[in-house]
Amino acid sequence: MTVASQSTVGDRYGLITARGGSKRLPGKNSRILCGKPMLVWTVEAAIAAGLDHVVVSTDDEELADIARQAGADVPFLRPTELATDAADSVDVAQHAIEALGWQHGTLILLQPTSPLRTAEDILGCLDLMTETGSSSCISVGELARPPDWTYSLTDDGRLLPAFAIPRPRPRYVQPNGAVYAIACSRLLDKRRFVLEDTRAYVMPHERSIDIDDELDFRLAEMLMRHHV
Repeated sequence: MTVASQSTVGDRYGLITARGGSKRLPGKNSRILCGKPMLVWTVEAAIAAGLDHVVVSTDDEELADIARQAGADVPFLRPTELATDAADSVDVAQHAIEALGWQHGTLILLQPTSPLRTAEDILGCLDLMTETGSSSCISVGELARPPDWTYSLTDDGRLLPAFAIPRPRPRYVQPNGAVYAIACSRLLDKRRFVLEDTRAYVMPHERSIDIDDELDFRLAEMLMRHHV
């Protein structure tokens, strides 16, 4: 992919959301993954993509220092109320847009928990926005198993199909958390990332790991050791 999409999406604002707390995997954003703090993999991908701005939104001084050393800007520490388990990504993005005057251009929200996402994936989303004229694009991964393999279990142990799936079977995907690209004005107006014209950028399963617990971390570590 190239940076040709800049002319149609305007300034490209990379926002990396990295709060300090994590209940299921404490300290995960600063945890060393294949020789680097996990946050650094996302900072480096954003810089390699040639984004106009790369900013880390964090409430944690250690993560702020890690981000600066990796080449990102940390113009503020995120307010405490936006750094809880219940904090919404839209609220975090809106805070950054308003604090930094990013009302025009395109926001690219990147989560450190997707360290296998590449600069090409980021640019792929932006290029797809340009090619289709859409106001947003998010990365997705295909389901490991189709939903029609799912059953509900009755009290007496019988299996009942959970879904009625049409034929031919559609292609099923789900957001993988790696890239959320959207026009800043549309995010402020609609307060969501998935809109009527949102396009999907499909990433392979091995780059769609979203680290939430120890097993995810170990899987990402194994994949990176074989491919980095």
